[in-house]
Amino acid sequence: MPMSTIIMIHGFGACSTQWKFLSDHLIVDHLTIHSIDLLGHGNGGKSSIRTDYSIESTFEKMIFDIDSIADDEIILIGHSLGGYLSLMCAHQFPERIKNLVLINPLFTREQVGPGLKIMNQLGKIFYISKDHFPNRLVKFGHELSKITH
Repeated sequence: MPMSTIIMIHGFGACSTQWKFLSDHLIVDHLTIHSIDLLGHGNGGKSSIRTDYSIESTFEKMIFDIDSIADDEIILIGHSLGGYLSLMCAHQFPERIKNLVLINPLFTREQVGPGLKIMNQLGKIFYISKDHFPNRLVKFGHELSKITH
């Protein structure tokens, strides 16, 4: 079986370690698993002289980090702000995305319509099955019937 690379992107105010519970369950021979820190989070580049923490700068750093990990198709998992940035990545670089998983992606009111349009165009989105990690999802207050496929 060919090797697949999973890259996980955290949400606002979190860091890459939020994915430890998930990555511990995904250790199999054909997967390499990475999580990266967004700009200004965890080890993602905090600086007393840096003032640009815009979505654009955060996205550019995320793409730089992804490119340093893998140069082929990836499975991209994003939560909250990481979900929004993952959707941006899939929209701008669809050839790089094997599968896209969005968990409670962050959208402003103005972004909901365009975000849904992009999701429909991509057609590669899959959902966490209720058979996988149900205790974790329930722990975070999600009703499984509304988020599983």
